Amino acid sequence: MALCAACWTQEAGSRTSFDEKARTLVISAPSSQDPALLRQNQLLHAEPAGLAERDVVVVHVVAGMVDPPFDQQFDAESLRQFVGLPSLEFGVALVGKDGSVKLRQSKPIDLATLFDTIDAMPMRQYEIRQHSN
Repeated sequence: MALCAACWTQEAGSRTSFDEKARTLVISAPSSQDPALLRQNQLLHAEPAGLAERDVVVVHVVAGMVDPPFDQQFDAESLRQFVGLPSLEFGVALVGKDGSVKLRQSKPIDLATLFDTIDAMPMRQYEIRQHSN
């Protein structure tokens, strides 16, 4: 279900860090048939170019499994705790390139809100300036 490579790694057991090259959208749901999860995926699949332009990768945490786009296993509950998402309800969290949570919601995030949040970040403003030069 992931749109591209996950950018989080687990080090020394419980310490979690995020890659500085991408923003990570962590989507958590109690089941793969959760209506909010299905809606969130539908929204994301409508704008792959916008996600790519903003260096967004998506990581799904469904039930007790993390959908790793590469061959590593991660602990779902540790990831949920790190980004502040519940395990028995839908939730979505945006982690910036600096590794901090920038946005957290308990309902699907619309792309306008996601993109506006990212575009307002200082690092994204820098990226926009660099790209226009």
